[in-house]
Amino acid sequence: MRKRFSTRKNPARTSLSNVQAAVLTAVAFTVAVAMAVVPQLRRARSLQDENDWTHSVSWDPVWPALPALNVARGLSLDEARALYAFAGQHADVLTYVPCYCGCVSQGHQSNHDCYVGRRSADGRVTEWSSHGMSCPVGPSITGDVMLWRENGRPLSAIRNDIDQEYRSRGPATPTPRPQLP
Repeated sequence: MRKRFSTRKNPARTSLSNVQAAVLTAVAFTVAVAMAVVPQLRRARSLQDENDWTHSVSWDPVWPALPALNVARGLSLDEARALYAFAGQHADVLTYVPCYCGCVSQGHQSNHDCYVGRRSADGRVTEWSSHGMSCPVGPSITGDVMLWRENGRPLSAIRNDIDQEYRSRGPATPTPRPQLP
């Protein structure tokens, strides 16, 4: 006697297959949503962090107006203002940090000179240098200094890191090294 072939499926097996398919679909959907949402959240956090550093240094209202912004350089007004404010407030830091853009040919001695043109006898900024608005390397150097200083790195370590990171980009200014404590 021959066995008949049944076209009826096992109901227990069918319901298990449907549950498995639903679970797999839910997992795939969750992964797809996570892949779409997580990069957006990271980008939003990154933009927030970028905007936060531009407000980390206060602008002194007695300072002269900033030089004309060079939009080709890609600096926003807030970024330029933060970099110049840092230079205005932290000559004690930036005079020990070289610039590697070639501005040594303009008589610059350090990254500080990319921003500050003149100071009064009491140390107040009386004139900004327009070089910081167009310098191809200086703002990146200053941004690194600001970040590392905010994170508590000592000035001697910051100077070493700047030298390592930027020395291949051009001739350095003849900047003195900070005294080790």
